[in-house]
Amino acid sequence: MDFFTRDHYRHAVEKIAKSSHISEKEIAAYAIKLSNESFERKDADPAKWHVGYYLVDKGTCEVEKYAAMKTSVVEMLRKQFNRIPLTGYIGSIILFTFLFSWPLWTRIQSEGLIEWWDVLACVIIVLGTSQLALTVTNWLATQIIRPFLLPRLDLSKGIQEKFSSMVVIPTMLNSIYDIEKLVEGLEVRFLANRDAHLYFALLTDFKDAAEEHIAGDEALLLTVKDKIIELNKKYGRIRNDTFFLFHRPRKWNKQDKIWMGFERKRGKLGELNALLRGQGRENFSVIVGEEDVFGKIKYIITLDTDTQLPRDAAWKMIGTLAHPLNHALYSEKKQRVVQGYTILQPRVSNSLPMEGSSLYARLHGNEPGTDPYTRAISDVYQDLFREGSFIGKGIYEIDAFEKALDNRFPDNRLLSHDMLEGC
Repeated sequence: MDFFTRDHYRHAVEKIAKSSHISEKEIAAYAIKLSNESFERKDADPAKWHVGYYLVDKGTCEVEKYAAMKTSVVEMLRKQFNRIPLTGYIGSIILFTFLFSWPLWTRIQSEGLIEWWDVLACVIIVLGTSQLALTVTNWLATQIIRPFLLPRLDLSKGIQEKFSSMVVIPTMLNSIYDIEKLVEGLEVRFLANRDAHLYFALLTDFKDAAEEHIAGDEALLLTVKDKIIELNKKYGRIRNDTFFLFHRPRKWNKQDKIWMGFERKRGKLGELNALLRGQGRENFSVIVGEEDVFGKIKYIITLDTDTQLPRDAAWKMIGTLAHPLNHALYSEKKQRVVQGYTILQPRVSNSLPMEGSSLYARLHGNEPGTDPYTRAISDVYQDLFREGSFIGKGIYEIDAFEKALDNRFPDNRLLSHDMLEGC
């Protein structure tokens, strides 16, 4: 694992030892013993085979019980919140709404205004105070619940073949100039994240049209195809096995009465997933790249055309999703992922404002001179429920993604895929 994850584990051991009469060495040894026993039993949940399960995850209570750890009132409150987050969160909102509403409601009654509009007044009071209650609950949650840091494997020396991943840019082919910018952007991302088991691809459609083929289509397609082949040659690839192109033809949309890429971005990624698992070759009119690579791909890093992939960001994202405690556990009974993560999204922020930028750009840019990796950003929903809302940029595991979402949504119903995929 990387240094920060190992350090996090060490602090967990240290924290238990400080509140008990057992040494750090004994606590660490006991956590290892539990993980070994779980592995030998072949427990259904592979996360239990990993020592971190007993230090920073659900198994922590077993180690704390063994060490007879003494916990403070604040710590007990924090654990209770973590145990029943939804009940605690909704219950707090209801409680604060009642407390804030009651004085206003009694004021109305004391003036003897017992009329039909009392019901309307009550609704307005509840609506107003519930917003205040939500704000107070969110503030308290950030004070009580600490940000949950996801553990990460250290892949800085190289991404293992079993974690092979593809960086994919879903986009439209609009002009020769746009294609040149797209290919240049792909190359920049490659240079910042070079690895033998990391591949880079453009996933393209033509813009919507009244006809299946329009003037200029062939020129655009030939240009992007040649650019991807040239990029592979530029970096000494004998075969096209580093940079890829996946292009889909237009299909007739009966509902919108137009020729377009099937289901737009959602359709792009869905059909790419199928292709990488040996299905749906007919959905693509042009593929540049060695197809023997497809079956190796475990994770997809999907980015918008204007989203950068900073130096070493790829292995950090892959290392996080590949960590044993973050593996997606799919329940056939519940038909959903019940533990771990299918999709992860790192902090996505604006670039530093350039000299001469507007006041608006400077206000919304990053803080200059600050290292984002030294800080954990608190988000109420992520801290409480360990879930977040996806906004189209991040990394996902192909197999878990398809299990959870395959055939879930009807065609021609979703304009934006992000929220539903995130949930």
